[in-house]
Amino acid sequence: MLHAANHPAQNGASKAALRGRLLHKLRQVADKKGDDRVVLFADEAQNLHELHYEWLRDLHDELENNALRLFVFLVGQPQLVAQKSAFQAQDKGQIVARFMVEELAFRGIMSGAECRAVLKAYDQGEYPERSGWCYTRFYVPQAYDAGLRVLDSASTLWNAFEDAHIKANLDGPVEIPMKYFTAAVEAALLLSIANDSPTLSFDGVFWASMVERSRYVLAQKASSTILTAISR
Repeated sequence: MLHAANHPAQNGASKAALRGRLLHKLRQVADKKGDDRVVLFADEAQNLHELHYEWLRDLHDELENNALRLFVFLVGQPQLVAQKSAFQAQDKGQIVARFMVEELAFRGIMSGAECRAVLKAYDQGEYPERSGWCYTRFYVPQAYDAGLRVLDSASTLWNAFEDAHIKANLDGPVEIPMKYFTAAVEAALLLSIANDSPTLSFDGVFWASMVERSRYVLAQKASSTILTAISR
């Protein structure tokens, strides 16, 4: 956590000294920002154990004693929900009350409209800013100048994901995690560099192959197996 706060310490310091150093750094940052709130995002939080939560609880209480409020966002896999249930069953209310009050599902892309909104960013988001160069133009400048926009493929790409979902007999509605959606678009742009021309176009067959390259179906099958194991 000290490394994450850009305040690492030398090896050999005691745990109490390390925690004091972290508390001092967080107070310093809060003072500089003129705020009494500290927000902590913990990724892959399903890997945290009870000991880690007890450590966070102590940090939470120490910050509160210094007139600072600690807000913790635990980001993780579905196992995190099972962990919360386990804490509740074990009367670990002090952990749940501080760090697991509300559950919010991080949804993937669930409609053609959402698909369109994301693709629009590839055609309009410039890097560097105000350079006139969006991502689509950078990878296929000739096609872009001739009018190609990945935004125009929104319905085709959504249908490709939907078809893959149905053909694989995946459970539930189509919900595409951003990781696999962007993997499909990035593959499309990277593979099109060598074929860039004013006549370049993306059809249904092309997007179907990009969806396959994204490994969306394999990932969904794997996650479905994990969720089944958890529910048992």
